[in-house]
Amino acid sequence: MRQLQRGLLRYVLCAAVGSVFVSVALAAPPETYAGKPVRAEQWTISGGATETFYATEDGFIPMSTDRVKITSAGPDFQVPKDGGAPSFAWAVTLRFAEEAMPQRVKVENVTGPEAETLVDEDGVRPTIVMDVNADGVGSIRGKDWTARSPSSCKIARDNPCSAWIFHDAAYYLRLRFTIEYRDGSRETIYQGAKFDSPAIAAQLGLGE
Repeated sequence: MRQLQRGLLRYVLCAAVGSVFVSVALAAPPETYAGKPVRAEQWTISGGATETFYATEDGFIPMSTDRVKITSAGPDFQVPKDGGAPSFAWAVTLRFAEEAMPQRVKVENVTGPEAETLVDEDGVRPTIVMDVNADGVGSIRGKDWTARSPSSCKIARDNPCSAWIFHDAAYYLRLRFTIEYRDGSRETIYQGAKFDSPAIAAQLGLGE
């Protein structure tokens, strides 16, 4: 069961890296991604507005600003050893540029009519990664920051927070990242993620 859990988590986090659209200045998206043409798509978010996302035929593609990149965003599943109901919490990882100084990160699920806050953390302190070699300590390679939603969702057909897992087709999630920096500036990033709900349910042993 532990091997199943690790394999499922790896699959979901890879599938979850989605298209990102930044409301501030952003370089043009690539013409191709993983060898496939990239197209712009309009998706409705909470409140009725629309945002632009970029995708290939395989799903959303990852994008970034000059200060941050969303490297993973998706459910972190927990499967009890005693055979009890599985659960999940939403988990995100951001990679900050060396010069970026984040202060606060807020992540919202904007798929439905009303936005739902998943993560809201102030005083963000990314992990600093250093190069150590024969010449001594080298430059910072990057800064990662990881967070999870404070509460978990028990997976059941009658539980609204896990309803998406029981869809009979792919489920499209839309997330909004609001990142405030210590210099007073702010970035808003919209990320889409496509999940193969039937496959996830089957791997969790929740199929019909």
